Amino acid sequence: MPQEHFLSNDCNKERFIAMLSVKLESEGFLVKQVTEDPDHLIVTSVIVAAEEHKCAILVGDDIDLLIILTALASPSANIFFLIKGKGI
Repeated sequence: MPQEHFLSNDCNKERFIAMLSVKLESEGFLVKQVTEDPDHLIVTSVIVAAEEHKCAILVGDDIDLLIILTALASPSANIFFLIKGKGI
């Protein structure tokens, strides 16, 4: 079954996300799910990470992330925005 066909079924998609979440959590990863636009959660998560670890890198290709980051992060936050696919 092609991936697009499999994921077009909401039940399949939900089960896949649940299974993937369990696996990632069992490996020690923090998993967060949102039902709406994830940009705010992504930015607030990277701000918290920067506070906890003194530095964080936000990787993405959505300018909305940069706008939200600029609005929410303190000027002293050590957060870098890396555009996906535009590395060194």
